[in-house]
Amino acid sequence: METEAIKFQITKLKEIGFSYIEPTDPGQTQKIDQLEVGINVNYRWNLEQDIFGVHLDIAYIKEILEHQKTELLKFSSYTEFKVLNLQKIFKVNNPNDFIMDETLETTFVSIAISSTRGMLASRTAGTFFSQFIFPLVSPGDLILSKKIKAGKLTESQEQKPTKTKNKKLKKG
Repeated sequence: METEAIKFQITKLKEIGFSYIEPTDPGQTQKIDQLEVGINVNYRWNLEQDIFGVHLDIAYIKEILEHQKTELLKFSSYTEFKVLNLQKIFKVNNPNDFIMDETLETTFVSIAISSTRGMLASRTAGTFFSQFIFPLVSPGDLILSKKIKAGKLTESQEQKPTKTKNKKLKKG
């Protein structure tokens, strides 16, 4: 059986937002050797225009006191793809349920993460956060179709499903 090639291109790489709190106390900055990284994944789509987008929110979080965390950095990006005949390979069952090939979905999330990693490195150059390189993550762990299949997406979530993952980030 021959598989039809899926043709797509990146049409937009966009920084949505960037903010951070630069630690100013030298005693405090020397103590920060590890941060938690939060990754939130959202999708946007327009089947009529063959558009599929991946919106990423990344946060660097530090535990200040036991069980008290503060967000030191937040970066949001949007990566948009034009996918030839998207409606043939992406089926929306309802606002919280869709069917898409996991390999293709993983590819889109992987491209979005890699692009965001580069944008984040550029934006943090010359700041305290430049020493914390956004880690390599497995995009397959972040794709939303797995969450939908596992029944972990609730009706209260909006049309654009979300998945969040946290990792530890060490000074490097």
